Amino acid sequence: MMEYRRDIDGMRALAVLLVVLCHAGMPGFAGGFVGVDVFFVISGYLICGILARELEAGEFSLASFYERRVRRILPPLFLVIVTCFAVGWFFLPPPAYESLARAAMPATLFYSNIHFRELATDYFAPSSEFEPLLHTWSLAVEEQFYVLVPLAMWLAWRIDRRLLFPGVVAATLASFAWSLRMVEATPTGAFYLLQSRAWELGVGAALALAPWRWEAPRWLAELVAALGLAAILFAVLTYDGATAFPGAAALLPVIGAAALIWSGGRQGTLVTRLLGLPPMVWLGLISYALYLWHWPALVLARHLYASTEVPALATVIAVMASVLLAWLSTRFLEMPVRRRGDRAVIGRGSLLLVTIPVAAAIVVVSLVIAANQGFWSRAPGLRETVEEATRRSPMEDACRQAWREGGEPCRFGQGSEQPRVLLWGDSHAGALMPGLDSLLRQRGLAGAATVTTGCPPLPGLRRQQHGDRLDCSVSNAAVLDWLEANPQAAPKVILHARWAAYFTQSNGRGAPRPRDPMIDAATGRALSREETPQALEAALTALVERLTASGRQVIIVGGVPEMHVDVPRGHMSASMSGLGMTVDVPLAQVTEREALARAILRRMASRPGVTLVDPVSVMCADRCPAELDGHLLYRDYNHLSTHASEVYVPLLFENVEL
Repeated sequence: MMEYRRDIDGMRALAVLLVVLCHAGMPGFAGGFVGVDVFFVISGYLICGILARELEAGEFSLASFYERRVRRILPPLFLVIVTCFAVGWFFLPPPAYESLARAAMPATLFYSNIHFRELATDYFAPSSEFEPLLHTWSLAVEEQFYVLVPLAMWLAWRIDRRLLFPGVVAATLASFAWSLRMVEATPTGAFYLLQSRAWELGVGAALALAPWRWEAPRWLAELVAALGLAAILFAVLTYDGATAFPGAAALLPVIGAAALIWSGGRQGTLVTRLLGLPPMVWLGLISYALYLWHWPALVLARHLYASTEVPALATVIAVMASVLLAWLSTRFLEMPVRRRGDRAVIGRGSLLLVTIPVAAAIVVVSLVIAANQGFWSRAPGLRETVEEATRRSPMEDACRQAWREGGEPCRFGQGSEQPRVLLWGDSHAGALMPGLDSLLRQRGLAGAATVTTGCPPLPGLRRQQHGDRLDCSVSNAAVLDWLEANPQAAPKVILHARWAAYFTQSNGRGAPRPRDPMIDAATGRALSREETPQALEAALTALVERLTASGRQVIIVGGVPEMHVDVPRGHMSASMSGLGMTVDVPLAQVTEREALARAILRRMASRPGVTLVDPVSVMCADRCPAELDGHLLYRDYNHLSTHASEVYVPLLFENVEL
């Protein structure tokens, strides 16, 4: 066995502290998610080091290895999952409870990273903050790693033990190269999947398996330890959800963790002594359980408050409860079960007789909950309200499909003559259609729409991640071609999009990962975040000038107030918790979010032939509501529901001639 090192338990404490503070929203710890990468390095170092010593001593046994993993990993994990089921029955809305159930089986069978990857779950998106088992992705990565590594090490040892270290180094470099590629091509896959994360465990493994031992001078060990800690903390302070990760960005925490392990193993440095302090060691000993408990506790708080932004006191209570639960489960479950041999409280056979039925029970319960869609019967009447809000108008879907596949604007309103109005924009424009259709019918007018999801009406620009499948520049050029080919049609052109998101290249409060860059279609160059507002304003100006020069009048609809949480989800959470929390947003926060876009749109409105209508002034007083007269106003956190469209669009155009 490897010699016990207090500093490594201290490293575990540091890693879990960073993760917990990051997830709790502590200012300055946005990059604390790199604590998981520190865990990966520690795990690779310890497990592969132990396996190498067993191989050297002729004591290697796959059965013993996996028995240790079962004793270490499964009991606390099963306890957390079962607790989530029990607490969730009373507090989680049906879709969230169903989502929990669909994640529980992958968590139990250690493929939750693949599960969340297949769902395209952005780890940093607001919706992810309501997934109680999201954090189990990292356990899945580790266990998938340890399905392959022991056998690979055994084979290398049998063939020629000298192959072991270079083989680990080669596999580590290959995984790192793959990570560099994936983080650009498929960021979600890069974040979750083993092939882009294995190199982090591989660095720890290489450190443990290196065939040489270099006794460094004291000053060098001190320097390496300080630089290692500084690298980790620098990543914590400078990274956030917008950082392309893992890829090259993961080098800082990974190399930093490796430096701490290496320097601590040579001689006691100042950093090593700090990590070995009793409070750090104690926290390190409960770090696995704390990692398991803290995320579901924080998720429960978010559900109770129906928001990603939970009061500080509630967050503190959730974290402290997690620490208590972690200590209790470590002291009375994990530690007793981990004992083997003469001190074992449960033998290998009994261990299997317990874990297999519990795992099977979790799978069965998961399937039952999922099959019953989270049991809507727990919340009578809630389903109708939510389904009304999330159900898109059939006309909206039909129009989007007609434009994308047929290249012809869809028709709505009243009459078959040339359309009086053209609605042009992204999915936010599509959300206006039900209300605009009703308004045009009241006025006896015909309308047309060209709606392309994710594409603002800004000719000459396209979205980076849309690629050829949804090239915004092609779509917008087609709209201009149609207008030129039909000079008598659409004397009024309504432009609407989620302006703030495009101008700021940000998804807004609670969603730190920025949107993919806009690209100049003529040059193929991606616009930097700093130059985006000016470039987009220039594109909008050119469009307005072109439309007004053709004799058309332009009506720009400003941005819709954005909520901080998916409104139907928030409504369900508030209903289930009984706390009556609101998901309304203060006007000041909406004004701040829309400030840049509103300034640009006002400059457009100062031009002849251009009118600006502002949804914020129509929808908001001191706060911008998410609900009105028992009806939800949003189908998510930024798109108007059909009901809201029918209520507010007539008010928006009340004094506008169409």
